[in-house]
Amino acid sequence: MEIVGGLAEWAAKQLKANKYKVRIVQGVNSYVSNHRWVQVRLNGKWLNFESSLVTKKYGSKNYSKTCARLNKIVKTL
Repeated sequence: MEIVGGLAEWAAKQLKANKYKVRIVQGVNSYVSNHRWVQVRLNGKWLNFESSLVTKKYGSKNYSKTCARLNKIVKTL
């Protein structure tokens, strides 16, 4: 089980350091009720950036897919 928001927090900090507007969001999947990922603001839209999809568990999938259904915004950076 992942540390809640660990990869999302790291990804958000890296993206913010590179001048992107980001927010951490949280959702529910079949394993947990508090899965977190990042959304990046590009061209006026919030796009998903699912850092956990590039892990041993999931292989290397497109970052724009998500592992959970969004249910809240945790914080905006």
